[in-house]
Amino acid sequence: MPDPTRVIGSFRNNPPENTTIVRTNHLLVIGIDAYKNGISPLFNAVEDAKRVRDTLVDQFQFEQKYVRSLFNQEATKDNILAVFDEFLESLTNRDNLLIYYSGHGELHKLTGKGYWIPVDARLNKRGSYLSNNDVVDFFKSCKAHHIFSIVDSCFSGALFQTRSLEASTQKIEKDPSRWLLTAGRNELVSDGVSGENSPFAEALLSKLKLLEDPVLWTSDLCNYIKRVVPFNANQTPRGEPLQNVGHLGGEFVFYKKGYVAENKEVDKEVVDVEPDTKRNIEKVIPVESHAPQTFDELKTQLKQLAAIDLKELFDKLNEIVDSNYRKFNDLILLQGRYTGLERKMNQGVINDNSANIELNKIRNSALSFINRLTETGIKEAFRPKPPSIQFVDSQGNKSIIDLVKLENSGLKMQAELLIKKLNKLEKALILEDDPTRELKYEMQIEETKAKLTNIKEQLG
Repeated sequence: MPDPTRVIGSFRNNPPENTTIVRTNHLLVIGIDAYKNGISPLFNAVEDAKRVRDTLVDQFQFEQKYVRSLFNQEATKDNILAVFDEFLESLTNRDNLLIYYSGHGELHKLTGKGYWIPVDARLNKRGSYLSNNDVVDFFKSCKAHHIFSIVDSCFSGALFQTRSLEASTQKIEKDPSRWLLTAGRNELVSDGVSGENSPFAEALLSKLKLLEDPVLWTSDLCNYIKRVVPFNANQTPRGEPLQNVGHLGGEFVFYKKGYVAENKEVDKEVVDVEPDTKRNIEKVIPVESHAPQTFDELKTQLKQLAAIDLKELFDKLNEIVDSNYRKFNDLILLQGRYTGLERKMNQGVINDNSANIELNKIRNSALSFINRLTETGIKEAFRPKPPSIQFVDSQGNKSIIDLVKLENSGLKMQAELLIKKLNKLEKALILEDDPTRELKYEMQIEETKAKLTNIKEQLG
């Protein structure tokens, strides 16, 4: 009988600091259901791990050739440690690593030590378990730039030190990081109903699959999981940087496939001009631009401005954003923050480090504003001209096809499908008696309504 809970009773030189680096994302996925040797099997650990792997490969910038999977009989203690050793030898600061473990976990009460339980473990034989010390030692020794481990097992919180290590309020990708997200603290966690995901995996997959923005920061993912999972299970996830393993304040960023991160430099440092002249907030670099032909192209150009010159960005936004746009006040407040910071810099009443932190916050907020900007929020005169193509039929007749009309037609079809989905969810909610499933349906209904609202705004 499967157990409903997951418990068993050569280096490259560093590049110059201001060089933009495209790092390779590596993924190690471990999932174990088929336990033996007196250890009860699980329902969903392998399926959870496979779905997480497939979602990351399909939707985010992870390539299959950099994915290692260890499922059931492959996930022995020796094999896991062997993969760790391979990573220690091969990964450099030009690599990132994400680890996902789904299986049993154990806490030794006398020592307070936590363990992952490999498939070949023997009940009550601690020597056959994989110690958290081995995992932490790997974090310390690995040369990868970012390491982020997600652990869905009982007592996974034992990986953390006693005290909580708060994350910086500043999101920085360029600095090395060591983060951990666990399904619970030093407690039992649910494996879920047979054939479904565990509550932890369900929340993780929901966030990854339904993500609308092209970028997801580790801290935002952790905060979401910590907020959502306790509503669906009697467990309290924990997500934060690990202590004493080489964390230097950064965090891993999930980028969606196809997204060109021209705004990766959100952590660009403040650059001063000559000491005896007036200080500027940023170093201005000219950008070649052309009239955008699509709304997405316009937003891309705005993001490029955000990365290099906020003053010019705000000038541009004030020029093109309609004052009747529902988010226009957000733009005014954001520009006020920037103007205030510029004044403090010029008066010399704020040090460079504090100014840098505030500047990065403003830049992140500006990028967020651009991501949420709708075409109806742009003044008519500045909206990109609808692109069109010339079509010649079999009789040689020429006609012009408006690509925007084609796009709108597709949006309407999406809306129809979402309305059908919404009706089904509302009917299912009425018939459901289980409070946990009711909450799940309610969350899906809200998400569907939000998508419909977004389509309505795009259609104007």
